[in-house]
Amino acid sequence: MTINPYDQPGFEQQTQQQSTWEQQPPQPQVQTTAPPTQGPPVDIVSNAMDIWVFVDLPGFQPEEIHVRGDETTLMITAERPDELEEGRQVLLKERPEHIERTIQLPATVDVSEADLHYEDGVCKIILPKASSDRYIELEFD
Repeated sequence: MTINPYDQPGFEQQTQQQSTWEQQPPQPQVQTTAPPTQGPPVDIVSNAMDIWVFVDLPGFQPEEIHVRGDETTLMITAERPDELEEGRQVLLKERPEHIERTIQLPATVDVSEADLHYEDGVCKIILPKASSDRYIELEFD
């Protein structure tokens, strides 16, 4: 028993669609929205006196980055203006214009004494631990 492709359902529709493609080639798809992101990558480092938080924020300027928090949580947001010039069309847009990340800190900190630095696309936040969460290393005489 042989199967005749002309007897298959939808064959006529496929043929019509194929002839339409031959007349008008398909246009490339334009992606104008950024894919969903989980937020910027973060490293957290702890020592006896401080907690250091490193946040990757390439392409943002220091004035576009906002950090706020309390004794146990940091919230980092960054927002850049839309850079599209008149007469230009976006074909692919993957760089986010708004980033937000909430970080639970591993120890209680004194946010009022925080120190922020931004260099080479990395925001470094130094947070002194609260006196109750500091530890002192003892050495033998």
